[in-house]
Order: sequence, then structure tokens, then C-alpha cells
Amino acid sequence: MFHYICSLVKDDLLSNTGNFMFSNGLSLSLHDQVAVVLRRLSTGDSLIMTGDFFGVGHSMVFQVTWRFIEALEEKAHHHVKWPSTTERNEESEIQIRGCLRSPQLPWRNRPHAHCNQLLTKDPNASSWLDEQDNYSVVLQAITSHFNQLCEKITLLCEQVGLPDGTNIRDYVTGDSDYPLLPHLITPYRGRDVSGSKLEFNRRHGKAIAMAQRALTELKDNWRIIKGVMWRPDRHRLSRVILACCLLHNIGIDIDNGKCDRGTVSGAHDPGYDQRLCPVVDEGGESLREKLCPVSSGRL
Repeated sequence: MFHYICSLVKDDLLSNTGNFMFSNGLSLSLHDQVAVVLRRLSTGDSLIMTGDFFGVGHSMVFQVTWRFIEALEEKAHHHVKWPSTTERNEESEIQIRGCLRSPQLPWRNRPHAHCNQLLTKDPNASSWLDEQDNYSVVLQAITSHFNQLCEKITLLCEQVGLPDGTNIRDYVTGDSDYPLLPHLITPYRGRDVSGSKLEFNRRHGKAIAMAQRALTELKDNWRIIKGVMWRPDRHRLSRVILACCLLHNIGIDIDNGKCDRGTVSGAHDPGYDQRLCPVVDEGGESLREKLCPVSSGRL
């Protein structure tokens, strides 16, 4: 994986190698620069801590990191893509195209109180506070304009065949904090959930757990987005997250899709207060009723 990443970013990083030097005066090679960035993203260490570890200045760590991220965005974007029909994951036992999950990514603000001082001067600072009054951002693991694309039938426009010969529109699954829509199927709620509905929820939950496991692995491998991010630039935050997603997928792609299959709960992150969404679209309700007997084996 390391050598593949180096091959992707070498043209961009080698163009200014002469400007990056260790404290002893030696220039950082391509491998040195990639090692600096990977350590910072995988540990979440600050610029100063990363620089001290390698014997370089923290400003150099900053420059190398952003050259690397810019190169990765351009050269590795194909590692994050919408799955084709043939790439459906059958482990959930319900044929779905994907699953929505929204983990929280907190920021570490101590001992660097300067981050808080900067945010308090921002008129929109309160929008970055979670229910525990910590600065954080919520990552939705599908593009933010996903709903608009689905409503325009430019995404999830393929048909899925049911065992009884009928066809339904392609769809994704989501937890109860999402609305029930024609392209987004959420679990049944209420006291009357039993029989086929209970079985539907069980299999639906397996799909949710798959997404949770993927996001847990992402945060475990790239700890800069696991509550240890030091003084983040919120205007560049999304690019840091994207870089971590690209690196995570590169590792999976190189390993031919293999990854850690440890047991991970489908529950939200600790401290996350789930809010149930009351929105129920008739089209989504109709689609769920068609899927329910499929999951229970009645079709």
C-alpha cells in the first residue's frame, strides 16, 4: 500500500523536494514525505508532535500534508465511487445499494484553547457544537446532495427484481433517524413490530451494522478523525476526511476487498443522542411493505 500511494503522489511531492529538509540539513525523500503525512493522519498527532518525531519543522509538516492531500484528491478519486449493480454486498441478506450512517467526528480542543477562541469569533460557531458542547462535525457516509439526485431520478434509478416477478426501484437503507422515502428504507417502529416486520428489521439491522463496522474501521485506522484532531481548520476539514476515506479504500482495494471482520455494534457512537425522524413518505412505506415479505421468506 505504501509504495502504491507513493506512486500516486510522487509527481506532486517530488516537484518541491529540495525545499523540505530535516533538521540535519538532509532533504526529505518522497518516502519520507509520505511517511510524515501517513503518521499524522493515522495517529492524529499535532503538527508539532509529528515534526518532533521526524526531526522537521511543524510548518513543513503542514506544507507536505496539504501537497499530499491535493495530490491524493486528484490521483486517487476513483477509489471512492458509487457501487455498480454487480458490486452489491449480499452479506446483509437484503439486496440494497448502500446504507446511510452519520458518525460524529469530535475535535480535541485542549490544551490548544486557541481553537475555541477562533471559533467563538465566528458568528456560526454554535452550529459546530454538539449536545455535549464539544466542537464536532457529522460525517454522512454518502454525498450530501444524495437526496436531490434521487428525487430527480438521476441516482438509484435502476430496477430491482423481486422473487414474485415484480420490480421495484433501487434503494439504500438508513437508521430510524432518517426519513422513510421511496429511495431510503428505514426499519419499522412501534409496539406492533412482530412476525415478518421483526424479521425485516433484523436483516435491515445487519445492513446498518455493516456500515457502522466500515466507519469504525475508518476511524480506527485514521485517528485524526477519531476524536484526536488537533486545532482543525474547519474550512479544510472535509478534505482531511476525504483523504482518510481514500486511503482507507486504497488499503481495501489493494487487499482485494479483504478487511477486518470483527464484531461491531450497529449502535451510534458513544454519547450520540439519536433522534427519531417522524417523516414517512407514502412511496417509501409502499416499498417497505413490498420488501417485508421478501426478508421473511414468504416470497
